[in-house]
This record gives sequence, C-alpha cells and structure tokens, in this order.
Amino acid sequence: MSVSVLDTVLETRRAILSNDLQSDSRFDASQSIMSGWLRSVMCVPICRADGSVLGVVQLDAKARGRGEFRERDLEVLAGIAGAAAQAVEQALAHDERLLQAKLNRDLELAGDVQKALLPAKPPEIPGYEVFDFYEPARHVGGDYFNYVPLTDGRIAVVMADVSGKGVPAAMVMAVLSGDVKYCLAAEPDLVRAVTRINDSVCRSGWDERFATFVAAVLDPRTHRATLVNAGHLPAYVRDSAGGVTAIGPEQGGLPLGLAAEWEYRASEISIEPGMTLVFFTDGISEAMDVEDRLYGLERIEAQVGKPGGSPEEVGRRILADVERHTAGQIRSDDMCLVCVGRVSGTDDSGGSSLSLRPAGKTPRRSSRKPSGPGRR
Repeated sequence: MSVSVLDTVLETRRAILSNDLQSDSRFDASQSIMSGWLRSVMCVPICRADGSVLGVVQLDAKARGRGEFRERDLEVLAGIAGAAAQAVEQALAHDERLLQAKLNRDLELAGDVQKALLPAKPPEIPGYEVFDFYEPARHVGGDYFNYVPLTDGRIAVVMADVSGKGVPAAMVMAVLSGDVKYCLAAEPDLVRAVTRINDSVCRSGWDERFATFVAAVLDPRTHRATLVNAGHLPAYVRDSAGGVTAIGPEQGGLPLGLAAEWEYRASEISIEPGMTLVFFTDGISEAMDVEDRLYGLERIEAQVGKPGGSPEEVGRRILADVERHTAGQIRSDDMCLVCVGRVSGTDDSGGSSLSLRPAGKTPRRSSRKPSGPGRR
C-alpha cells in the first residue's frame, strides 16, 4: 500500500497508474508500506455524484513485464469504482429516507401530543362568544393557549409564546402548560398565580429560554376580568363603538423566566355588551410579505376597530388581512389568535373601565352561547 499514492488520489480525485513506483517522481516511496516489492500500482477514487470522495480502490503488484497494469486495466477498475460509488450512494440514500421517515413519524407524534395540550374547542361561556385560531409553523411549536376553568364559575384565558421554535420550544411549552394549570388552580389571585408561574420557570433551568405570557380571568357573573401581561404583545380591548385600548407589558411586567420574584401588576376590566378582548402571538404581528415587511401592531389594531365587533368577525378579519399581506409566503413562526367578547344585547351591569393595581407580595373555531333566564 502506498500512502503517497492514496493521498494524491484523495487530493486530486483522479485515477493514477504507475508501473515503477520506486522511481516515479510523483510519489515519495518512503511513505509506502512494504515499498520494497511494490512495482505496478493503480488507484481509483470512489466519488459521489457531487464530486466528494467516498473512498479509493487500489491494486498493486511486484511483477514486471507481463504483470504490469495497463490503461485498459485502469479503465476497468474505474468502472468498478463507479459502480461501487453508485451502490454506496443508493444505500446511503435509502438509510437517509428511512431516518427521515422515522423523524417525520416522531414529529407527527409530537404534534399530536402537543395538540392534546391545547383546547379541542372554544369553551361555552354564558353570554359570551369565543373565537380561536392556532397554526404551528412546523409540526410542533412554542405557542400556547388554553382556557382554564376556575372556582365560582370563573375562567382563565391564557396565551404564551416560548422563545425559539420547533421541538425544544414545544417541550418547554408542555412543561409551562402544566405550571399554568396548577398555579391558576392553586392561587385565586391572578397576580400571585403569575408570580408563582414565573418563579417556577426561573427555577426550571430552561437553558436561557423564556416565555411571554398573558392571562385574563373572566367572571361571567359580574362581567369583570382581571388581566396580567408578562412581556407579551398588547392585548386589545374593543368597546361596542369600535374604540380600541391596548394593555401591554408596561402595565404588567417582564416575560416569564427573566427575573425571579418579579412583582406583576394587573388590569381590571369591566366588560360591557359588545366588548371584545383580542390576544395574539408574534406569528401574526410579524408575518412578512414578499418584501419582508412586517404586518405590524398598527394593522392589527386597525382591524380590531373596524365595524363588526363580534369575536368571530374580528378574528376572521385579522386572519384574512394577514393572509392578504403574506400573499402565500411560507410562514416562519407559529400563529395563535384568541378573541373573547360579551354578546351584544345582554344585561349590562355597568360601564366599561380599565384600572391598574399593584401586585401582591406573595384551525378557526368559535363558540357562542347567549345568556338568558335559568342559564348558569
């Protein structure tokens, strides 16, 4: 075996024939194993279609004269090397197809598991209508939303966006969903519940990942809601006349996982008939058109305030406008949208208002259920 010949073939990716290796000036005979008896050598690279080298085939002999290799021998060896390269490539491609098929099955399973963590349909709330939409950019994603039933007929509408994409973000989302349900059920005060969720995230060691989060606890009996925004995009509150108010993170606090023992603040909302609350993730606000221009918060707010203020009307209007903006572009981020509104014509318990209070230390669907006598 000649190391020098092998190195030359690997470097040049060209076949070599030499009938006097000892005196051939192209090679260093001192780098040949058992070079004393090597005389005739031919070496051919085994190359893939893209030119990369898979290996080499080398034949050598010590005989002179009739035992020497000829050009036709080199051509035969090159043909054998070509057939070997084709067979190896086919075997590698087959292995890659099997691996990709297994990966796709695993991702589909992960997607099914993640869907099981999300609500199968919007909840039925007396006197309220709910519309939601969720679409991951990949098989799985880091967006999360849910409706968590609480004591005394209250219900929490929650939404989160975990930093990153794909399987790692989805795994964090799965852990977060459990923390959210437990803390909301264990702590009746929303500010304290969000504080406990944040402390749990900070202790979890998510490899510097964090999550924006927004939660609104709705009491359909009093038509009041308490909202905490932890670094999430603004929640829009649309009144019956089309006026829009934004409740952003500056009125709530930092994203989950950035600072332990952070003191959050809550916004108190009195919900009048015809009022709609809109929650969304950045897959909507940062959807890009063909020129990489963002859809933007201003455009969302404009769609929220247009005539037709029911949750389904608002939700479908936003989604249709995002679709027009992207014009068929491949989505790079998960999209999540939830609209919750009080049905017009229900009994009013007072005007609408927003206020702040300090924290304590410690696929497109809709549901509509009118309120009426005897419904609880």
